[in-house]
Amino acid sequence: MIALQAYGLARGVTIVPEIDTPGHARPFGLPPNLAEITACTDAYWGTSGCCVGKENNRRLFQLSPWLSDSVRGSFSDRHRDTHTENSVLFPPEPPCGQLNPVSDLMYSILGDVLMDVAEAFPWSPYFHLGFDEVNEKCWTSDPHIADYMRKNDLTFQDILETFFDRERALLHDAYNNSKILSKKNASAAAMYWDEVVTSGLHTRLEPGDVVQFWHSTTSLLQQYLRETPPTNTAIISTYTDYYLDCGSGNEFGQHTWCDPYKTWRSIFFSDPLQGVPVDEQHRILGGEAALWTETAGPGSVGAKLFPRATAYGARLWNYNSTTSTDEWVDVEIDLGNKAISMTERGGDNKRPHTHFPLQISPTNHRDRSQMVLMCRVKLSKVGVSESIAWASFVCRRVVRSHRAGVLPARGQSPAVLQ
Repeated sequence: MIALQAYGLARGVTIVPEIDTPGHARPFGLPPNLAEITACTDAYWGTSGCCVGKENNRRLFQLSPWLSDSVRGSFSDRHRDTHTENSVLFPPEPPCGQLNPVSDLMYSILGDVLMDVAEAFPWSPYFHLGFDEVNEKCWTSDPHIADYMRKNDLTFQDILETFFDRERALLHDAYNNSKILSKKNASAAAMYWDEVVTSGLHTRLEPGDVVQFWHSTTSLLQQYLRETPPTNTAIISTYTDYYLDCGSGNEFGQHTWCDPYKTWRSIFFSDPLQGVPVDEQHRILGGEAALWTETAGPGSVGAKLFPRATAYGARLWNYNSTTSTDEWVDVEIDLGNKAISMTERGGDNKRPHTHFPLQISPTNHRDRSQMVLMCRVKLSKVGVSESIAWASFVCRRVVRSHRAGVLPARGQSPAVLQ
């Protein structure tokens, strides 16, 4: 892991770890001696939004396995997402399982995990703690947790806030007690998903903490910017714009909950700063294109990532350089060249179309310089053994024909033009 991070740092890339808590935490409790540190591990979301026992799993699976057009469980019913009118709650990534917030053993194990991860990522200035999609009924349906809440007169919000504060203290301890000399007595900043805002936990953030926004409602981001100090920043990852697993079907052959497919063009021209007041835009740390891998593996992950992730990166690096959709051709040319370069280095990607000189009417092109650029995209597919002189010859032929108002038919080589 250290070698991988060093490789990235040498190329300007910092790897940020994420341990998603307290939700999406089923693996914590899988060892038999640690079963008590998680809740609803063997349950699935039911039609009421709660987790149901394993005796109902087969029936629910047969009836409707994790409906793709359903909404996801959130902090509670009042914070539930409403992507569609369907009220059935089956998560796109099953199964259930959350950390048990009233287990002392859980906090001990969690502290050890945070310390191990902190030592494994010594150069990361951030540590992502998750906090997305915590389901209230997972906790309130657990007999031990429900009994603890009743005896101590606690609400779901009470135990959620307690978990938030105790975990943040554990993160400090992880860095203070770890072997990371460079970070002795200095914790990494924490990152969270935007459910910390819907639950009111954003007012408990520490200076430098970051919230990652995956919901598309600008009012949530505006609330966060309005109610937190300038030291707290944001990352934009809205599912409506930057989720790369959408639109290609789920593991059950159904539609995905976040359809449609996000093309490189829609990603590039989506405005990550939409709805952000001008005087607060400096607090947007950046963005992330997310690819959840329920339906992605070694054979498909490259094509799902590239060049769409590249498109978002290009927009983030040059936010104001290309803001008009009239410039989409220039963007595609650049993405095409990057995709070809990646393929030549052994990578996998879904490159955009690169045959403009052969298939686009010259009336669509504004000047000779652009046609030369488009010719370059075509020629970038030529093997490295081909001569630069031949490439220049083809370019000149294409440009000359363009000036004469003639282009070769689709599939015909520019070299045959006279």
